[in-house]
Amino acid sequence: MNIKANRAYIESLITGLAQQTGIKFAETNKTWHTDVKKHVLFYNPRDLIDYPIHAVKGLILHELGHLLYTTDGKTTKLQKKYPIIHEVYNVFEDIRTESKLVATMGEFADEPLAELTRTAFLNHIENTLSLENIEHILPLNQVLLAILAMSNTSTLTL
Repeated sequence: MNIKANRAYIESLITGLAQQTGIKFAETNKTWHTDVKKHVLFYNPRDLIDYPIHAVKGLILHELGHLLYTTDGKTTKLQKKYPIIHEVYNVFEDIRTESKLVATMGEFADEPLAELTRTAFLNHIENTLSLENIEHILPLNQVLLAILAMSNTSTLTL
């Protein structure tokens, strides 16, 4: 059964995590992201409607991992010149932070992060890897997505 996230559950989860970690949460109409220096997790409330509840919990935990374990949110000159470098770095940073979350939180983090990976992977395939778009996708982006999907240590089923 695919239960959609509901705002009350997510707000309860956010409140509990904020009290335990000191992290602030704020809404945005953009993609989910963090401000590492200010310890703020920005989330898009639209995803609370569109994503399954475990994927939303996974998104929260994924971004929380960056706030807890990513030490430098600066973009280097090299990353500005070659944005693909940031994408490569981010994939490996995602693997590192999610592994720490699972080591710290166990099944509380493992299942939602697996669901997030599965949902993101399937959405990416559906939205960008259709036959009419395949020639426009950089091979490196395809490899990075595959690395991220394979890195999940849980029982991820695609």
